[in-house]
Amino acid sequence: MKRLMTLCVLLCTLVCAASAQKKFSAQCGDKVTYTVDLKAKKLTLKGSGAMQNYPRKTPWGAYGNEITTLEIDGDIEGLMGSLCRDLTALESIVVTNSTRYYAEGNCVMTKDGVVLIGCAASVIPENAKAIADGAFYECRALKSIEIPSSVTSIGMGAFAYCSALSKVSIPSGMSDVGVSAFYECGSLPVENHVRYADKWAVDLDDLNQESYALREGTVGIARALFSGCLNLTEVTIPAGVSVIGEIIFEKCPSLRKLSMGDMPSNVADKAFAGIDCMHTEVTGVSCQFLSQHGASAPVDSLMAWGSFKKDEGGRVYDVVEHNPSFPGGEEACYAWIKQNLQYPAACKENGVGGRVMVAFVVELDGSLSDAKIVRSPAKELSDEALRLIGQMPKWRPAILGNKIVRSHFNLPIIFRL
Repeated sequence: MKRLMTLCVLLCTLVCAASAQKKFSAQCGDKVTYTVDLKAKKLTLKGSGAMQNYPRKTPWGAYGNEITTLEIDGDIEGLMGSLCRDLTALESIVVTNSTRYYAEGNCVMTKDGVVLIGCAASVIPENAKAIADGAFYECRALKSIEIPSSVTSIGMGAFAYCSALSKVSIPSGMSDVGVSAFYECGSLPVENHVRYADKWAVDLDDLNQESYALREGTVGIARALFSGCLNLTEVTIPAGVSVIGEIIFEKCPSLRKLSMGDMPSNVADKAFAGIDCMHTEVTGVSCQFLSQHGASAPVDSLMAWGSFKKDEGGRVYDVVEHNPSFPGGEEACYAWIKQNLQYPAACKENGVGGRVMVAFVVELDGSLSDAKIVRSPAKELSDEALRLIGQMPKWRPAILGNKIVRSHFNLPIIFRL
């Protein structure tokens, strides 16, 4: 009898434990909790204020293929990319007790500005004006999407990891597509390393080449498309491109030629940030146009405006008002070095590394001359440092008073094992 009672207690404990796992809650913000009800196949977010940011995995992610309903109860902030993360079986969204959001067509919308922030359906409401960051993040079953003409911008990673997405319809009035908006959308067409959504060039797949031409028929270029392409020297943008997003050439210090088919009508304020017009040959548009949208103003144009003259006396200055600089700045310089440095095999084998200090002159046209080693742990490292200096793109020269002058510069090159 005692053994039977013990067995009953054990079974009861197991049943209770199993039942407890059918519904459980925990905090996901200072005043926000989430509840997973597996019996009802429902996830509820309840509370107010900021929800915790989940950049990779949500705590309810393990049950994402069982949850069919998402309920948002209260004025919870920061839903963006975390909202539908991991909810692969989601069928409906319900919003209650919120002055911040409302639900429409299995979508969550903000009440101010009508921004789509999360979606469980493949149809976007006609009154949506923008798609927020991560709105469709990891909707892996999504195969096609038609974006209504009311939408003018798509946020960062809005469709990222929608691996089955093969067809996108983007309205002609679109003004901005964010960074990695279609990242890892493996079913979208890729042409010569660039992924295209409809007629927009939206993402880059490991571009490590020097020359690139966007395909004919492209109408828009997404934000930061070529950003970080250290070895890119020449880009051709065809006629018909009407929209260009921000910082498309940021940290592209080697860019020497930009050809544009015609003048685009909708250009972000910082679209050409990172381009130094002194060193980049531009056709199709003026350098003045590029400088109005973030590019460094060309020195020759500045001279024409009477701002600066070249100091033809030949003197090399140690102290100047504006130091010479690598195109794109210090961060771009060290990124270029990291990309192009070839560690000497003998030094690597013998564990030799450290800092090599190189001195050189930045000439009036930005070229580097008279490079010398000031300090170095080994001759092989010195030789590699001098090789790098010899291959560097032209710098922006120094300015003293109202003149462009020759100047000395010391640059440390660090060899890390």
